[in-house]
Amino acid sequence: MAVSAPLQRLIALLGPTLPMYLSDAGVATFPGADAVRLAIAALVDDQRGLVERIGTVLEERGGVAPRRGYPIRYSGMHDVDLGFMAPQIVAEIDQQSAACEALLRELPPGSDAALVRDAMQSARFHADAIRQLASPPRAAG
Repeated sequence: MAVSAPLQRLIALLGPTLPMYLSDAGVATFPGADAVRLAIAALVDDQRGLVERIGTVLEERGGVAPRRGYPIRYSGMHDVDLGFMAPQIVAEIDQQSAACEALLRELPPGSDAALVRDAMQSARFHADAIRQLASPPRAAG
């Protein structure tokens, strides 16, 4: 079976993201961001699971999953509150979702499309969850 360029693009897209960096680096936050931290952990778990599934498919086809390092700009985020960074995290997840949607339009229906669809749906779900947690509470009235 041929190696899938779309899957290689997808795995690179899901690779070293800001949420993964925050998780891997163990970035400490100010009090009050526990819900955001848990939402990011859930996102990272899903993304890593998807990367693993996609990597397995690529290996079965004789390919290699691309690997990239984290951008240096992430290293300056160690002292920033997760609640404050939530909009940036959501923006990155929204970009992933849009890129998955564009990739999905390029693919014929099949197993690769299913993996891309899973990644897109996961991104949308987690972006919505983090967006809700980061929204200021509405005043009762």
